[in-house]
Amino acid sequence: MAEEYLQAAFEIKTMCDELSRRLLRWHWEKQEGKTLPQLAGYVAQRAQQAPEYFSRMPELAGMRDWQKLDTTVPAMVGMTAAQARSAAQSAGLSVRTVGEGDVVTDQVPAYSATVSRASTVVLYLGGEAPE
Repeated sequence: MAEEYLQAAFEIKTMCDELSRRLLRWHWEKQEGKTLPQLAGYVAQRAQQAPEYFSRMPELAGMRDWQKLDTTVPAMVGMTAAQARSAAQSAGLSVRTVGEGDVVTDQVPAYSATVSRASTVVLYLGGEAPE
């Protein structure tokens, strides 16, 4: 039962990450004609007003275009936990593991999903993910 609650919590977190990404994109589009570094300054200013919310945004320092804020989730099913953690980190993602074992049997979000670099991938080890 605890794993089902954990699964639901991570699905909610994934949805929140997606909303954060969409909100950041909305900020970008409302600042028409601005460069990404200028948007970073705008977001930093807004972060002082709502630090809890804006702490979830991807790091903007050094970014030059919108696409670099997104990443594609790599295929990690079948990898060892260490290999999967490395693949996720290479894509700019955080990792949370559920279960025991050394082989990834499932992942959320799924392979090839486009997510914010601030997202977390849940890796299920040694057993199937709860439905």
